[in-house]
Amino acid sequence: MDTAQKGDSIEGRIMLAGGVPGRYKLCSYRDLGGGNKEAVYGYTCQDFTYDGLSATVIKGFIASKASGEAGTVGYYLCLGRYNSLVDELPDDKVMWTMPNAYPPRITVTP
Repeated sequence: MDTAQKGDSIEGRIMLAGGVPGRYKLCSYRDLGGGNKEAVYGYTCQDFTYDGLSATVIKGFIASKASGEAGTVGYYLCLGRYNSLVDELPDDKVMWTMPNAYPPRITVTP
């Protein structure tokens, strides 16, 4: 999926294979352009424990603003290893993010 309509429920999915076991976060963000982002209200991060072998992680969120609305460029997911109660992923903890291009990042129509 590379486009959605405002208000749509979006389901992102990542597949992990190998790597370091531990606590991870999969987060959804609204891309505000210029390197700025905002956590998707009410749907920010999903904490999960990874066994280091393989896993499929699904993250759902609502596209509440259309591209071009309130500075929104689109939406994206990022993954990091971060064991914290904070419901956001600091930039220095990000291990993977969707490439900064559209697609694969999601644009949203009104």
